[in-house]
Amino acid sequence: MPLLTKRLIHLCSIALLIPLLQSCGRQITPVAYGQVDHIMVVAPEDLYRGALRDTFLHFFQAPYLVTPTPEPLFEIRYTKPSEFNDVRKTKRSIIIMANLEDEDSYTAQLIRNTLTRQQLEKAKTDPNYCLVIHKDRWADQQTIVYFFSYGSTLLLQNIVKYHKTVMRQFNEADLVKLRAQSYFRGEDEKLQKALKNRLNIDLKIPLEYNQGNLDDSTMWVRKETNRLSSDVFVAVLDYETEISPANHTKVRDALTKKYFSTKIKGSYMQIDNRIIPVSYDENYVLNGNESLRARGLWRIVNDYMGGSFVSYMIKDDKHQRVLFLDGFVHYPSGKKRPEMRKLDVILSTLKL
Repeated sequence: MPLLTKRLIHLCSIALLIPLLQSCGRQITPVAYGQVDHIMVVAPEDLYRGALRDTFLHFFQAPYLVTPTPEPLFEIRYTKPSEFNDVRKTKRSIIIMANLEDEDSYTAQLIRNTLTRQQLEKAKTDPNYCLVIHKDRWADQQTIVYFFSYGSTLLLQNIVKYHKTVMRQFNEADLVKLRAQSYFRGEDEKLQKALKNRLNIDLKIPLEYNQGNLDDSTMWVRKETNRLSSDVFVAVLDYETEISPANHTKVRDALTKKYFSTKIKGSYMQIDNRIIPVSYDENYVLNGNESLRARGLWRIVNDYMGGSFVSYMIKDDKHQRVLFLDGFVHYPSGKKRPEMRKLDVILSTLKL
């Protein structure tokens, strides 16, 4: 069934269900609808415009690192207060903005009716008090952020100051759904046992993945569909292996040249930094383990394939080794960000 058709059926079901439950006098909360990384913004038109709107979108629609063609961190849908009906109130991720000085504003009235008297007084006296998080107000599994200030200029300033806090709220909520999506069929206990026995690594592998390669120092598993290839690669390196951006490039290129190719003779995988450089975080913590994280693009030399990857290099002092974890996607006809987010979920299950 096409995705659009499924979505329309779901929306129609909600629209029919809400009055039915209300007419029965029963308080049954529907489950929130909406995709991961999708946010609905509700704000008056005279507030959500100009510099305030542009600043908000500058942060929330910044490019996701790293995809071959630009994809935003979040898909933003603006909704006028007059269109914020009972169905749209069941969206998974909502930001409600208001200038509390505007007494006639629908969103300002909504926030005033939501906050306590003490919270409203604090908003008047403390310019940094501008956020309230509300879970499951109109639907289960819902996250609502009330973003407010006394004055539109102060609201703009607080968007600059607190946008990462707001993003974190939605990212944490989305992780719950991403985990459910990644492991909806369960875990492959056979592959997990093989990984544990051969490499002494605990990693939760979804049941959709199949073994591509396993030897004394590496394991490769992959998920294949007609449109998508999603791969996880693990390697055990010498304890003396340098963990640095420069050496990451050497290590990844050496490993992928050895293990990954296509049917074309002389083809092999390499990092593709010809246009977009690899993004490094040298102080990243992966499930409690200090690591180097790299996000970038890959390509197949002598063939026409490429996509996004994420890598981790971790010093495992307990076992006197360095671990190399890598996830990469080939999805020429679809968005890479959601699939890369699922790979992040899988790699984050690492336990040493």
